[in-house]
Order: sequence, then C-alpha cells, then structure tokens
Amino acid sequence: MQKFRLIFILLIMTGCMHAPYSHDQMVDQRNDLLPTKEKIKLLAGSGSQLDEGRLASLAKLYAQDSDLDNAIVSISKAIKLAPLNAAYHDQLARYASLAGKNLLARTESAIADDLGFSDLNHQILELQLALDDGDTTKFLRMMGSMVNDVTPVPMLNYLYGVSYLMGKDTLEAIHRFKECIQKEPDMDKASLALSRIYAGEDSIELALNEVNRMLSRKPKLLNFILLKAELMEQMDATEEAINLYMQHWTLSHRAESLVKVKQIYWNRNEYDSVLKYSRIEAAIVSREKDGLLSEARALDKLRQYQASLKIYTKLYELDTLDSKVGKERTMLERKIAYLQRKKEEEKKLADSLIKTLPALKF
Repeated sequence: MQKFRLIFILLIMTGCMHAPYSHDQMVDQRNDLLPTKEKIKLLAGSGSQLDEGRLASLAKLYAQDSDLDNAIVSISKAIKLAPLNAAYHDQLARYASLAGKNLLARTESAIADDLGFSDLNHQILELQLALDDGDTTKFLRMMGSMVNDVTPVPMLNYLYGVSYLMGKDTLEAIHRFKECIQKEPDMDKASLALSRIYAGEDSIELALNEVNRMLSRKPKLLNFILLKAELMEQMDATEEAINLYMQHWTLSHRAESLVKVKQIYWNRNEYDSVLKYSRIEAAIVSREKDGLLSEARALDKLRQYQASLKIYTKLYELDTLDSKVGKERTMLERKIAYLQRKKEEEKKLADSLIKTLPALKF
C-alpha cells in the first residue's frame, strides 16, 4: 500500500512539473503564424511569475528576435530558479557568446561541462570560444578530436575550414567554406573567410563577387563594407573606396576607416582633405595623438609652418620621450629657421640692389 502511495505522489509531482520549453512549444503550435514579437508578448504576459521553463522559452524567443540582452536576462532568471540545469547554463553561454561577452560565455560553458552537459552544439561553442580567445593550441587540439568528415552542421564545417587555413591547406579550407555557404547562404563568417582567401591570392574579382553577394543579403555588415573598400582601393577605384570607408565610419565610428581615407588623400597629395579627416580623428579620445600628428604633417605640407609647429609642440609636451615627434618637430624648427634666414637674406639683397641702382628719372 505504501508503495502505491509513493508512486501516486510521484505521478502528481510529475504532472505539476513544467518541462523546459513546454510553454514555448504550445505558443508555437497554437500561434505558428504569429511574429516572434507577438509570441514574446503572449509568453511574457501569461502570468506575473514565470517558472524556469517559461523563462527559458522566453529567452529563446528573445534570441530569435536578436534581442540578446533580454535573452541573457531571462535565462539568468531561469538559472536562479534551477541552478543545476546544465542546459540553461549552455543556453546562457550561447547568448553571451553571440553578444560578444566571452568571459560570461566561458564561465557558463564551464559550468555546463561540470554539470555533465555535452552535445555537438556545445562542442562547437567551445571551439568558437577558443578561436575568439586566440587559443589556437586548444582549438586545434579540440578539432583533432572531432570526427573529420563533411558535416551537415555549417558552423562545424566553418571551424574545419579555419583549422585547415591554420594548417596552410588553402584548397581544403576553400572547400569547407563553400560547403558552409551552400548550406547556409547567410553565414557571413564563412563568406568573409572565403573572400579574404581570394583577396590574399590576388583573385580580386572572385573576392569582390563574394563580398557583393553577401552585402546584397546583409547591406550593413561592417567587415564586408571594409573589405570591399580595400578591394576597390587595390583596383585604384579610390573614390568608391573613400565612399565605402566613410560608410563604414558612419556605421561603426571605428577610426581605422578614417586612417584609410587619410592615407588615400595623402597619396593623392590632397592635404586639405588630410587635414579635415585628421581633425575628425583627433576629436576621438583614443585617437587624439594620431589625429594631431597627421594634422601637423598636413599643415606642414600646406606650408602653414607655424600652425604645424604649434601642434608638434603640443604633442611633444604630451610625451617628451616620443622620438618620432621630437625628430619631426626639430626638422620643422630648422625649416622655419632656414626660411626666416632666407627671407632676411633676400630682403638684404633687395635693399642693396636698390641702393646701387641709379635713381630713375621720369
């Protein structure tokens, strides 16, 4: 009798438990045509207190909607309610990795490992984290333990491609990246890697074709805009390159774009434009010194020597140990002194000529 009672209690407890993602599955089944945002509203508004399964489901929907911050918040709440659920820790590690929060991703991935979680996607995540950390030894060791075949999982094929690229097997790397793109045309990592291989082999047309293909699908991919700008510059299409670099700057505010633009104008001896973009760069705190230095050089080329010297002096005072600035400042001071002496000598010569010439009579 006691045995039957125990079974009855266990059955009641089982019936009361919420399986992970069960509510999400219900939402999908009953409202399959609803946009993800509507599903989020439906699930988030289903009760004042969500259990861990629903929180995990909500996190999944947020991630599908590219709202990684809320995905991380939701799955973190689920973990507080069920701290020993390894799948939740793996889920958090994935979202953190996608959000560029690698420290959190590594921590949560390690917890998932300790709790015994292991599947192919988790292995792929570990490989990605090793790659992002620049730990090539760990990455290649882990890749060596994988079954080496063509896999239906595009991300794993991408990682195989990276490992072959590290081993200088470019042909096999190209094959793997093409496999990725064939199965997942929007996979920008594989497309970018393939484009860079082509560019490195001077196959500019192939590189440009792949870059254009991806930009037609995702027009604001920064790495592709930057690579296309570099390719156009190699083809001497400098005006188009400048436009692309400035598009990259507008979207990212990363100074590397300004540096490229400045260099193009410098190579074209257009120092007014160099001056313009140097001043924009100098307004960025982390780039102030580089911007000021190129501004000083541009002013020197424009023969605005005193203005140039003023900036060189400011740079020298910021760092008296900078030998490059010190040397250029000294050379400019000598140039100014030489021009001053030359001017004075020319004036003296003019005065002496006036004295020796007979007075003109009209």
